[in-house]
Amino acid sequence: MIRRAEWLWLRAWQGGMVFAMAWLVLEGIRLVLVLSYLPPASSASWYEWGQAFWTGGRFDAKWLAIWLLPAWLALVLATWLPKVPAGWVDRFVIRCWVPVGIAALPLLGLVNYFYFGFYQSPINAIVFGLFEDDTVAVLQTVWHDYPVIPGVLAWLGLVAGILYGAARVGRKRPHMLPAWHKAGLVVMTLLLAGLARGSLGTFPLRDTDAAVGRDAFVNAAVPNGVQALYSAWLDRLATDLGRDEFSGVRRLGFASPLEAARVLGWQGSQDELLRTLLAAPQPAPQAPRPHVVFALMEAWGRELIDAHEPGRNDTLGRLAPFLQRDDYFPHAISVEHGTFPSLEGLLFDTPVTPLTQSRYGQQPFSFAVTRPFKAAGYRVVFLTSGSGSWRHLDHNLLRQGFDEVLDQQSIRQRFPEAEAGTWGVPDDYMMRYASELLAEADRRGEHLLLFMLSTTNHPPYHTPAGYALRPVDLTALPAHRTPDTALARSILETYQYANDSLGGFLERLVAAPWGQRTIVAATGDHNTRSIFEYPDASRLDLAYGVPILFRVPAALRPADPEVGAWASHRDIFPTLQALALGIEPSRLAGRNLYAPDGPSMATSFVAGEGGRGLMLDQTGAVWGFERPRHLLWRDGRLQPASEPVPELEAAGLRARAGMALADWRVRHAALHPPSTGQD
Repeated sequence: MIRRAEWLWLRAWQGGMVFAMAWLVLEGIRLVLVLSYLPPASSASWYEWGQAFWTGGRFDAKWLAIWLLPAWLALVLATWLPKVPAGWVDRFVIRCWVPVGIAALPLLGLVNYFYFGFYQSPINAIVFGLFEDDTVAVLQTVWHDYPVIPGVLAWLGLVAGILYGAARVGRKRPHMLPAWHKAGLVVMTLLLAGLARGSLGTFPLRDTDAAVGRDAFVNAAVPNGVQALYSAWLDRLATDLGRDEFSGVRRLGFASPLEAARVLGWQGSQDELLRTLLAAPQPAPQAPRPHVVFALMEAWGRELIDAHEPGRNDTLGRLAPFLQRDDYFPHAISVEHGTFPSLEGLLFDTPVTPLTQSRYGQQPFSFAVTRPFKAAGYRVVFLTSGSGSWRHLDHNLLRQGFDEVLDQQSIRQRFPEAEAGTWGVPDDYMMRYASELLAEADRRGEHLLLFMLSTTNHPPYHTPAGYALRPVDLTALPAHRTPDTALARSILETYQYANDSLGGFLERLVAAPWGQRTIVAATGDHNTRSIFEYPDASRLDLAYGVPILFRVPAALRPADPEVGAWASHRDIFPTLQALALGIEPSRLAGRNLYAPDGPSMATSFVAGEGGRGLMLDQTGAVWGFERPRHLLWRDGRLQPASEPVPELEAAGLRARAGMALADWRVRHAALHPPSTGQD
C-alpha cells in the first residue's frame, strides 16, 4: 500500500500531466481559430502574435489552475489530517472534479471557435439570447448550420486523450525523500495559486491584458472560451432593463414622456417626440467643419485647480496659461461619478449605464454624439493611453460611429520609450500622438473628431521617469484634505503631470498651422478622489466638480460665453456640434454654452440620497430627483431650504424632465432594436 505522502505525490504527478495536456489543447484551439479566421489584410507583426499566444497561454493556465487548486487542497487535507476520508476524497477528485473541468474548458474553447466564426467576436453577452429568443429555433439553426456531431466527437476525443494520458502516467510512482514532502506541498500550492492569479504584478490577469497589439483580431484571439464567457456574464449582470420602457419616466414622477417634454416646451405629439429624440441631428451645409478634439481627463477634479500657486503648489504645469486665455468653466459637474459611466454619459446622454457592455450594446445607437460628425464626413477616432480592451472599448465603440480605437499599444509602437504602467502609458505620449494624428489628418484634407481618454492620474499614482516635477506643497491645500500625506503628495504630482501633458498638447496646437482650424474641449471624468473629503451635501459642487475648458479659434467663435455659468458634461457635445456643424440643441437635453440665451443650470445623473439626479444653479441644488432635497447657497455652501423656493423647484422640474426623456430614449432604443433582416 502506498503511504499517504507518496499517494499525494502520485496524484500531483498525474495532475501535472492533466494540466500540461489540457494547456496544449487550449493553445491548439486558439491556433486553429487564428488559422481559420485570420483576415487576409492583417498587418499584425510576429511580435504581436507572440504576445497574443503568450498572454492567451497565461489565460489558459489561469483557468486550469483555478479548477485544479481546490482539488489539490482537498488532497493535501486528506493526506495530513487522519480523520479526513482519504479514499472518498480521492475518488471524488479523480472521478468527478477533474474530469468535469477538463471536459468544460475544451468545450467552451470549441464553442468560442464557432461563435467567433459567426459574430467575429469572442463569446459576448449575445450568447445569453439562447435563453431569451426562441431557444428551440436557435438550437435547430445550430444543428443545421454547424458540424455538431464532428464537433462533439472532436471534443470527446480531446477529453479522452487528456484523461488517458494522465492515467498512463499514474502507473508510475514518483519517489521523493520524506524530508522534501512538506516543502513540496508548499511549493506546489504556491505555484497553483500563482497560476490562478495569472500575474505577479499589482493586479491579477484580467480582461484589459487581452489588448496586446493594435490589431483587433489579434486581441480577440487572446481570451479562451471560459474567459470570454466569464466576461460576458459580468456584462450580462451589469444591465437588465426589463421590458418596460417607461419605468424610468414613471420613477421620476411623470405619467408619460410627453408630460415630461411639455415641461421643456415641447408642443408636438409623443410620436414626433420619439423621432426627434432618436434621430441624429443633421449638420448645416455651410458649417465650418474644423477638427474637433475632446479630452476626457482621468480624475480631473476642480478643487485642485483652485489650489494652484505658481512656484509653490503648481497643480497645472503648462496648462496654466490656457485656463486664463481660453474659455474655462469652473462651475461644472460630471454627468456621472465614474470613468466608464461618464464616458457613456458623454457619448449617449444616458442615465442607464453600463450600456455598451450589456447585451443592448451590441446594436448601434442613432443618438450617439458621433453620428452627426460621421454624417458631415469626419473621421472619428478614439485614443486612450490605457488599454483598448478595457470595458471592450475596442469592439463596442466601433458600433457607435468610431472608425478606429487606438490605445497604449498603438502609442508604444510610435514611442517605444513609453513605459507601461498599471493602467497604461504616460499621458504625454498620448498627447504627442494626438498631435501627430491631427497633423496627418490635416495633411490629407480630412476632418478629424478625436476623442481622448487619459489614465495617468489614477491609483497607484506614479509620474513617469524623466518628468521634471514642479513644486507641490500640501500646506497650500484646504483643511479637508486627507491626512495621508504620502497619498496626497502622489495625487498632486500625477494631477500636475496630467495637466502639464494637456498643456503641452495645447502649446503644440497653437504653434501648428492646423491650430486655427481645431476646436478643443476638455473635462474630467469625475472629481479627484481620495485627496479631499466631502462628508455631506454642502459641497456637492466640489464633490462632483470637474473643470470644462474650451479652446475655440477666433474665426469660429460666435460670441464670448458666460464662463461663470453653471454647466455639465451634458452641455459639451451639444456645444461642439453647434460650433463645428451648425447644429443647435433642441433643449430637450444639453445646451450650447456659446449661445446668448438659455438657463444657467448644471444637470447630472449621479445618484443622491433621493434617487438619481443632481441639479445645480445660482440659487442652489436639487439632490435626488425621485425624493428631491432642495438646498440653497449660504456663504458659499449648500444648506437645506427651510421653505419652498419657486425658482429652484422650477429648475429642478426641468432637470428631472430632461433626465426622464434621456432615460426613455435609451430604454426604447435598447428594447426595440432596428430590424436587420437577420436572425
